[in-house]
Amino acid sequence: MKNVVDFGEFLKALATFHKSNQAPQREEDKLRFLFRVFDQDGDGLLSQAEMRAIVKKIVNNQLDDT
Repeated sequence: MKNVVDFGEFLKALATFHKSNQAPQREEDKLRFLFRVFDQDGDGLLSQAEMRAIVKKIVNNQLDDT
């Protein structure tokens, strides 16, 4: 089922950002995790629509389509 996260997956995702995970390998894990968060359709690419959604969230929806 897509768009569903169980408790174990949620904890695993949070553990990625724990300060004890400072090895360079972990830095890449963090970046990969964030990319997957932004890659809403899971195609391995960030589309213009996905980027627009990210920017809108960052600026608290204070962005029009122009």
